[in-house]
Amino acid sequence: MAFIKTICALISICTLTITFQVKAGEKIKKNYLGKAPMYQMIQSGAKANIIFFNGGPGWWGNLRSKNFLIRERESFFSKGLNVFLFPNKKKKYKMTYDDRLEDDHIDRIRKLVQDIRTQNDLPVFLAGISRGAVSVGKFISQYGNEVDGAVLLSGIYYNTEITKRNAYSMQEVIGLSVPTNVLVVHHEEDCCKVCEPASARQFYEELKIKNKVLNIVSGGGSSGSCHGPFHHHGFEGVEQIVVEGVVSWVTSKTK
Repeated sequence: MAFIKTICALISICTLTITFQVKAGEKIKKNYLGKAPMYQMIQSGAKANIIFFNGGPGWWGNLRSKNFLIRERESFFSKGLNVFLFPNKKKKYKMTYDDRLEDDHIDRIRKLVQDIRTQNDLPVFLAGISRGAVSVGKFISQYGNEVDGAVLLSGIYYNTEITKRNAYSMQEVIGLSVPTNVLVVHHEEDCCKVCEPASARQFYEELKIKNKVLNIVSGGGSSGSCHGPFHHHGFEGVEQIVVEGVVSWVTSKTK
């Protein structure tokens, strides 16, 4: 009897461990992505796949990052999305604005999209925040018909005072039309100088596609710097509102 109880206890522990691993996700090395591992969270019964692109210098494996998409990955996962964190091409490499426009970067994204398509039949979406939106914008400007939609969170937009960043603005990178669905998410008080809310709204209004949605968020906190993760730019205090809005939009495109 004691032996049976021990076996049962071990089975329970193993089951709990497996469940935890599924929730926590896993780092996976993909040769076509480079030397840094990607991170994925996959579940049975998922509604869609979504690939996240970190802002700033990108992401090379730090799961403690305070970036909105990294810190809220569990929230997106718990609402039925398979989550993939797109890595830089090598560890500790800091991506520049120009890197996000390079053919090699776009090719790596395309290969991941194609890889995911072989894993399941679910729709594939891209989501980028701040500089991460440049990666997403550049990809959909070239291969928008290969994904089911794109989410631009706190994206880079035209600024008449800081013109040196205009080459990376959504107006310049995407233009007026793309062959996919687009969701623009922005905080009405975002004070990052290259992410002005008025310019985000103007981009949305000038975008000549039918399937577009603008989600202007209000409220929340602003404890950090204007362009940091804990401010309106990073949706501090309104994380769940943004998550729910993105998930609702994504799932509406899967029906």
